[in-house]
Amino acid sequence: MRDQLDTAKDNLREHFPVVGLTERFDETLILLRRRFRWSSVFYLRENVDPNHTRRPPVDRETLRAIEEANQLDMELYHYARTLFEDAVRSQGPGFRIEVEVFKHLNRLYGRSLHPRRLYARAASAIRG
Repeated sequence: MRDQLDTAKDNLREHFPVVGLTERFDETLILLRRRFRWSSVFYLRENVDPNHTRRPPVDRETLRAIEEANQLDMELYHYARTLFEDAVRSQGPGFRIEVEVFKHLNRLYGRSLHPRRLYARAASAIRG
């Protein structure tokens, strides 16, 4: 199993031009945009719980069992996170500003293209 983990780490380092993290999605998109010279990476948020409903906490014993069963996965995740953080640091000081500007613009993009608003605009145009 340790050999497979080492191979997975090697693959991330050698064969993936960008390593991204879902919890740092916007930063990942900007890394991808810069790497592949994409002109736009705007997106719409879909299937998001508007109330941010929290799940009940997991008891310590269950959490420990999950961590034990996924120890190698967690090690790979930590390695990927290190690669990600190194990539972000290497982007220079303008990267943080670009991410913040992107977040703001993407919120505006999402508001303007929200399906309900598009439907309302289309219905209004049809009615004349």
